[in-house]
Amino acid sequence: MRVNPNAWQNAMGLRGFFASEFLKYHGPTDSAAGICLVKKAKSFGYSERDRAVPGRTLRNWMGGESVPQWAVKTMVRYVLSKGYVPDSDEELDALLVYLLVDVSDDEVNDVLSVTGLSNLTTTEVESALGRIIRHA
Repeated sequence: MRVNPNAWQNAMGLRGFFASEFLKYHGPTDSAAGICLVKKAKSFGYSERDRAVPGRTLRNWMGGESVPQWAVKTMVRYVLSKGYVPDSDEELDALLVYLLVDVSDDEVNDVLSVTGLSNLTTTEVESALGRIIRHA
């Protein structure tokens, strides 16, 4: 799915925020979070990586620079599954950007249904989709 440039820039600016949220929701250690991140990424089909991400790297990612897309996509799905609710439209839009950026238009509904958006209303999701979708 193609997202509009403003939505993409917003999402890029929140990569560090999602790394921080992942560490908050994961616990108890950064090292365990790095192991979990790689296992989840593999199960979601976002990465074939086997080696855990060091806890120090996760902490560095909180600065927002250099967070790989596979990692932020995994972090977003993880925090949603743990009950995370966005505090703003910007956070919601960024979540959807990362969930849908590599998804074909035909697969959008399938991805949304398996991703853990139960903490959000249909209206919230539809409004966010209207903000982020790039129209030809």
